[in-house]
Amino acid sequence: MKSRYRERVNMACLDGTSPFDFPDVPVMDGINHPNDISHPERQAGVLRFERAAGC
Repeated sequence: MKSRYRERVNMACLDGTSPFDFPDVPVMDGINHPNDISHPERQAGVLRFERAAGC
């Protein structure tokens, strides 16, 4: 049986990795955990990162 939940990894917790290494990072609502509410977590938005010129 396929799970309806996707695995998530907090990239900020991995050595040598930052959320700013990715152009688009989904941001979850941070309040309603799927194990607490019996349905998939809600995406609150998307963090978009554009590197400044010269960086």
